[in-house]
Amino acid sequence: PVHRMIQSDFIKVASISYEARPRQEDALEIGWGAPGSPLQNINFKEATIQTIEILEQRACAVTPDMADFLERDPVMTARRYVEFLITENIVDRDVARYYIQRYEEVRFGPHELTQADYLEFMKLFALLLKRYLAVTMGVYRYAPEKIVGCIS
Repeated sequence: PVHRMIQSDFIKVASISYEARPRQEDALEIGWGAPGSPLQNINFKEATIQTIEILEQRACAVTPDMADFLERDPVMTARRYVEFLITENIVDRDVARYYIQRYEEVRFGPHELTQADYLEFMKLFALLLKRYLAVTMGVYRYAPEKIVGCIS
């Protein structure tokens, strides 16, 4: 009887020990994509910061006649550039403002993004890229001296 009781306790301890060991998904470094996933080796903060460059490239590619005008000045902050795109009716105002708010929280905030936060941000960024007002509406409000070509 004592032997069975000790053996039973050993089995319980082994079971608890097995359940308590760290799992790979629990041990992931926050801010990085999980090994073996499509996001493997992606630093979420760096990838988020790069979206402003992608936004600029998209603005210039969509309206090549105005690429020089839409190019971001090297000293222009990301916020000023997004506000410029809003003013020129290149991007949707509400989506762009939410994008820049989240962008700045990630870039200047002390915390790393989780994978869920990163995916949510990228959905927002994709929505911003989809809602290019200049392309869908053909409306430009540029000063005449800055217009090389105009889509109507």
